[in-house]
Amino acid sequence: MAARHPELPVWQERREGVSFTKAVMVVLRAGCLAFIVWCFSASSAEAQRFIPRSQRATINQTVNTTAVSVRYGRPVARGRQLFGDGGAVHHSPWTPGADASTTVEFSKDVWIDGHPLAAGAYSLWFTPDTDPWRVMFSSAADVFHLPFPGQVVLEIELAPFALDHAEVLTFSFPLLTVDETVIRFHWGTTALDIPVRVEREKDMRPPRDDW
Repeated sequence: MAARHPELPVWQERREGVSFTKAVMVVLRAGCLAFIVWCFSASSAEAQRFIPRSQRATINQTVNTTAVSVRYGRPVARGRQLFGDGGAVHHSPWTPGADASTTVEFSKDVWIDGHPLAAGAYSLWFTPDTDPWRVMFSSAADVFHLPFPGQVVLEIELAPFALDHAEVLTFSFPLLTVDETVIRFHWGTTALDIPVRVEREKDMRPPRDDW
């Protein structure tokens, strides 16, 4: 047991002991806060110094009066096997991209392969380990690529097909009519088309002889 101070009453010793303990806690908390701030600053500096290996991209297309956009990361094949046993894509469901989830946004209600989907933003997920692939739209739009968030509002089945090699993962709109388009996923020699139909609010301008 620690010796009492000979000149201080017991109540004052206890109060000073509590004050000392509080002072120690304040110093420790301040130190923890300083460490957290340093870590955040270091992370921010690191983020400013480097770009991600899979750089971000956004593609946009207006179909009739509906705006369609896809935001995604673009991983590079680098000679790797991409799909199948031992492939780079080793988890399923998989968001077709890298880092943050791939997000598809529609300004108005649409039909995906004949199925209605309300206007809004959705994260996009594939199951490359099934035949055909399951294509899922999740209302959890802004999430990381792991884990799969669930909250699926639309699920369809589509068959992938072979195309010439695409070194960098790419989304595009290879088909466009007055009220339809296709969102095409393409990486390596694997591609998949997602049919999209919109409300036909306006007709297309008739052709002119000089066009």
